[in-house]
Amino acid sequence: MVSAEISRSWLLVNGSHSEEFDAAAVTKADQIVLDIEDAVDPSQKAQSRAAVAKWLETKQAWVRINDRSSDFWSDDIDELR
Repeated sequence: MVSAEISRSWLLVNGSHSEEFDAAAVTKADQIVLDIEDAVDPSQKAQSRAAVAKWLETKQAWVRINDRSSDFWSDDIDELR
């Protein structure tokens, strides 16, 4: 992964599409962002958050989380830390 300061390309991947995480990681994108905010339907937030956290046990990526004022922010922080 290229340092964030000099990254030229950022690939956002819908957090509810865990089958695409590995494919995204081998692209030529400088950074991968797993999106569990706007890309994910509220009914799928918990399942997507868990899939992202599991994938991050062995891989690296950025995660776009829900806004602090949302009902999901605290769960995002707790699961991903």
